[in-house]
Amino acid sequence: MPSPELFRRSFDIALLTGHEDAACTRMQASANLAPTLAARIFCLARAGDWNAAALTLNTSRALGRVEGTEDQLLSRFLDAELAEDSPPLPPPDRPTPLVWRMYEAIGEPLNTQHLPLAFAHAELRPQAGWKAQVEAAERLARAGAVTPNLLLGLYTERDAAASGGVWDRVDLFQRFDRALTLGEPQAIADALPPVWQAMSGNELESVFAELYGEKLAGLDLPTPADGLALRIGLLSPGFERVARLRLARGPASDLQEEFLLGLATGHISGLTPPDSMARGVSPAFLAPTLDPAAETMLQERRVGEALLLAMDAVDRGVRGDPRGVAEGLSLLRRLGLEDVARRTALELLLLERRG
Repeated sequence: MPSPELFRRSFDIALLTGHEDAACTRMQASANLAPTLAARIFCLARAGDWNAAALTLNTSRALGRVEGTEDQLLSRFLDAELAEDSPPLPPPDRPTPLVWRMYEAIGEPLNTQHLPLAFAHAELRPQAGWKAQVEAAERLARAGAVTPNLLLGLYTERDAAASGGVWDRVDLFQRFDRALTLGEPQAIADALPPVWQAMSGNELESVFAELYGEKLAGLDLPTPADGLALRIGLLSPGFERVARLRLARGPASDLQEEFLLGLATGHISGLTPPDSMARGVSPAFLAPTLDPAAETMLQERRVGEALLLAMDAVDRGVRGDPRGVAEGLSLLRRLGLEDVARRTALELLLLERRG
């Protein structure tokens, strides 16, 4: 049996993913698991025992265990007519998943866009509209919290319902996907720049690259789409294969491409870094060094802490500390995460995030 604290976390997840009935069944089988009074009332109602739910609320109100907005929310949740005849409740500053679900149940749904990322999972449920599902999937995919294929499925589910905003991205994505499916090089070359611009504008480049980067690498596209396809391929998990395919066709077109291909294949010795970020990255792959704190962590096998330190160092580098990038990438390599280090370096060079 899980601890009450562990069950509370699983209950929150169930509420956001549409599996609350199963969680309620577990809670009713072990009453001591109920994380809050509101959760007990919610589950009694979900099980159809409205009388017990109302009795629990009334008793708790008499004992002073529930009051204010929580009392109003629970009352409206249990009484649909009260919810219809009353003015809207003020939105809470920091709703819990349970509060969010009850606001939804009384017809006053809270926008998840400004809530913590976990709430976006709730918009993936079937009852959410397609637009809400797409926007939630974009947000989650951007954070790496769902697979790119989930976003692909939503983008291609149906035709865009309107224009502007998310609908433009859907339309551009579908045009590109159709061109790629048909295998027409010129159509792909025409569709690629606008969809890439749309993805870049929403920081979804890595997601797009994971879906299409390696496929694009195998195509013979006209200029300048071929250069864009290469950059997208270098952002994909198959970056080294993409680089080797490009090198098999001939030498790099310029210093920047030469450095990117060398980095992707793990050979930058003798290459000229084309910009300041490349100069920051280079030491990690030429003469990696660690600070004493990182060395101590490795000696003591504190791998988790070392990973966090590496991430923090790279982040410092992106925000202006020139040594941070090299320190973070060097530590990743010492941890045996060569591919992660190279892919991170490629993203730093190609995406140029700044904070």
